[in-house]
Amino acid sequence: MNSLSDPRHSSEPQQRDDLLACFDAGLAELDLVLAEARDQLPPTLSGPDGLAAGVAELRDAMSLISAYCVDYDIVAGILRDHAEGLADLLCPNAAPMKPRRLVVGPCPDYLGDLVPLFKAAFDEVILVDSYKAGQDLRGLKIIDPVRLGDIGEDCACFIATITPGIADIYRGLFPAGQCVTSFDLLARAPGWWLRDETAGELARIGAAIQRAEQPVVLVSPTFSTTWSPMIVAMQRQGRDVFLIGMGDVHDPRGYSTLASKDVPVTDSVMLSLPEMLTLIGQIPGALYLINSEGFFHPQWDTRRSVLCYAFGMLLAHLAGTFGESRGLALSKSVLFLYDPIKPVIENPEYGALAAFFYERMLRNADGLLYNSATEEIGAFLANVFDLKNERAHFFRYSVAPSMLRERLEEERHIVSISAVLDEFYEPSRSRLRGYMRQVVEQRIHLHYYGDYETYPRILEFGDELPDDLKRFFHVHAVIRDQQALVDEIQQYHAGWVVHDQQVFWRIVTAFEDQFSRDIFQLFPSVTIPTSAMTYGAAGLPIIINRCMRGSIRQFPPGCALAIELSEIRALGRIMEQSDWPVVMQTARKNRHLFTAAHHAPRLERFFAALMAD
Repeated sequence: MNSLSDPRHSSEPQQRDDLLACFDAGLAELDLVLAEARDQLPPTLSGPDGLAAGVAELRDAMSLISAYCVDYDIVAGILRDHAEGLADLLCPNAAPMKPRRLVVGPCPDYLGDLVPLFKAAFDEVILVDSYKAGQDLRGLKIIDPVRLGDIGEDCACFIATITPGIADIYRGLFPAGQCVTSFDLLARAPGWWLRDETAGELARIGAAIQRAEQPVVLVSPTFSTTWSPMIVAMQRQGRDVFLIGMGDVHDPRGYSTLASKDVPVTDSVMLSLPEMLTLIGQIPGALYLINSEGFFHPQWDTRRSVLCYAFGMLLAHLAGTFGESRGLALSKSVLFLYDPIKPVIENPEYGALAAFFYERMLRNADGLLYNSATEEIGAFLANVFDLKNERAHFFRYSVAPSMLRERLEEERHIVSISAVLDEFYEPSRSRLRGYMRQVVEQRIHLHYYGDYETYPRILEFGDELPDDLKRFFHVHAVIRDQQALVDEIQQYHAGWVVHDQQVFWRIVTAFEDQFSRDIFQLFPSVTIPTSAMTYGAAGLPIIINRCMRGSIRQFPPGCALAIELSEIRALGRIMEQSDWPVVMQTARKNRHLFTAAHHAPRLERFFAALMAD
């Protein structure tokens, strides 16, 4: 492998040329796929008023690959670098007069440090934001856009958000000829992807990866806590694992993501997406695990899933081919699929187009790692799409308890480490609040691990209970450390995995294309929730939906109590009839089946076969 040189020095032009060549190769492939999509889609979808009308938007988004996931710091950096010429930078056309006023909307927090620059460049600065109206930002009062009035020709307009839907709203508010977006700044700022302050980090992490004998590079904007046991097990198998991330934040919902300092990898670095691709281009011959959905999450929206899959298609292509033109060793790209396919319910008319790009994404990868799904889904997709790439199924296994802890002896105690109290939008976890109350009303203790400071509805659930039932609801702080979590929850009697599975039947009936109907019908039976594996490693039996057959099969016979929502009112009686002490004893005896260390050799065989090909 070539050594990674400092991109600020003599190799910078070559690096940028290589990166642009990488973009061009990926975009050329995207154009071919788009043309194929137009040819294959039925007339109702491919006509000028159909789904293909959005193809230009997709192509434009991919032309700056990071258009939907660019870091605010980069936008702020471009504005600072052009502080003395902001009026020209934010005026898109050659206007007859220099703009005296600037309207900025919406108002993300990062604008605070930029307000003095705006004030120095313009006679008047107006901040607009429908949600922050009335707030003060560095001495300027934010107003509601409805109070903006006539903007006038002597005014420049800057759309400061990187969220596509919100940007579209402000495009409708501002005159097109006077409007500049964050994405426009990126396109007009040569070399914006290489920041001086991260050049040293690029060199450091690149050299470390090249020194490693068996490097695995995880490419993901965030790091899920549920990956920690697998990462540790991989390192014990002799792999060095590196994380190329995009942000150092964690999601407060449950215990879903970690800050970088808590990630158990060999080394990590936080980069912008273009810097990520620059690094990938300097290190051929590596094994890349790509979490594509982390860059552009569908959020249960089929239209968003089109971009998610198209983006994953390009990432897999670029990671697997970058370096080939220079005669260097080829890298291997593995799609690290958090779910086998992302569940979606909004805009089902985009189903055929989403399925089209989903197939292309799977085809572009050298390997498929179904992080939480049974082998059944891999076989289904291989049959449907005639896939030849290597695949593995690794169920987000957990860790063994560091020491055994006695179970609580008084009454029954159930634990939930995933959202079931409707604290945020999650269709498959919705409508459960009343059912969880039925659990408590049977005088079964419910131990709930959640971020109650961010989501007060958790505490409200307890406040709404009658006084004689309040002692049966216990709120605990989130535990993101997998070892500490397993050690903690082994004291309880069962883990809760019952969700609102009816949402998947609604998804099936909403779609018209057969593939979408088939795969979402399969989804509940092939998907393995993380919480189930964590409960199993802690030696707990689970209470789970009957339709989740894939998860049930992972447990020893009798250790998965299968029920549906209408049975919850009889939960206490059902547990009593199941001879629960024997069930708990069996689950504890077989807890080793749910540890990542137990299954790591299988994952290592997958990696070895992939790199030997």
